[in-house]
Amino acid sequence: MLPKELIGLVLFATLKALSILAGLGGGGIAVPIVMAFFMFETKAAVALSSFTILISTSASFVVNWNERHP
Repeated sequence: MLPKELIGLVLFATLKALSILAGLGGGGIAVPIVMAFFMFETKAAVALSSFTILISTSASFVVNWNERHP
């Protein structure tokens, strides 16, 4: 793994976690990071971003399954 990719991985994970905590999907953050640090093309970066949004919203759904609506 190149140092540039390691920095990109840490930045991607951190910003993605913060955007999920804020209630956003984070696609606007994920696509440029993946393109800049991992040299993905636009189509692949959007697909990866969509997949990470799917996984994060599914995890949030499972965690909040038993919570009652206020």
